[in-house]
Amino acid sequence: MKNLSLFISAFALFATSASAQTINCGTLPSCTDLGYIDTVANCPGGVIKCPFDTAKGKCIHDAAIGQIGYFPRPAGKGWLFCDGQTITKADYPELYAFLGTTYCTADHGGTCGANTARLPDYRGFFMRAVVTDPNKTGKTYSPTYTNFGSTSALNWNIAIPQKEGLPNIVGWMLYSDAFNQNDQNYSGAFYSVGHTGWRGAGGHGNQYVMDINFAASRSNPIYGSSTGVTPPNIAAYVYIYAGR
Repeated sequence: MKNLSLFISAFALFATSASAQTINCGTLPSCTDLGYIDTVANCPGGVIKCPFDTAKGKCIHDAAIGQIGYFPRPAGKGWLFCDGQTITKADYPELYAFLGTTYCTADHGGTCGANTARLPDYRGFFMRAVVTDPNKTGKTYSPTYTNFGSTSALNWNIAIPQKEGLPNIVGWMLYSDAFNQNDQNYSGAFYSVGHTGWRGAGGHGNQYVMDINFAASRSNPIYGSSTGVTPPNIAAYVYIYAGR
C-alpha cells in the first residue's frame, strides 16, 4: 500500500510539472495584442507599461487629442503651439488623424504634403464659436448675423480667419433750391435738423438754408456703442494637445 501511494504521488507531480511546462512555454500575447501601442518615451504624462516589454505602454492622457488650451507660459509635454506648423503622421498619428487637411490652407501657412497635417495658426486672433452643428442634431442656423443691424453674410468656415473690419456706412442726400422752391431728401447716416434761416447769394435773393448732419449710428447701430474697436484683452499662449 505504501508503494502504491508513492507511485500515485509521483504520477501527480509529473502531471502537474508537465502541465506547468506547457503553460510557460506557450505563445505569449504581444504588447500590441494587449493594447500597449504607445512608446513609453513619447508619453507626455503617466503611462501603463506592458509587462512583457517596458518600452511599450499605454499613455494616460491629460486632455483629449486636439483639445485647445490657453496657457500663461509655454506648455509642457504633449502640447504643440498653434502657429501653423506642420506635423507628420509618423510623429503624431492621433493628432494627424484628428486634424486631417482642415488647416492645410494659406491662412494657416500653406498646403500640406503627403502624410502631413498643419496646426491652426491662432496667433493674434480672438476665438469665436461657430454656428455649425457638428453633431447634426437638427438645429438650423442662419449664415447671416442681425444682432448688430447688419445682414451681411459672415464667414463661418472654421479654417478661415474672420478678418477685422467695420460695417459700411451708407447714406445719400439731395438738396435743391430752385429759387426758393426747396427739395431736401436724405437717407442712411444723413439727416436734417430743419430750417436754419435765409440768406442771399448769387443774385437770386433769399435762399432757403437747411442743415444736413451725419451720424454713423443711423446707418448701423454698432457705431456709437463703445469708445473703441478692440475690446480690452490680454495675450496667452494657445496650444493644441497632441498626446505625445
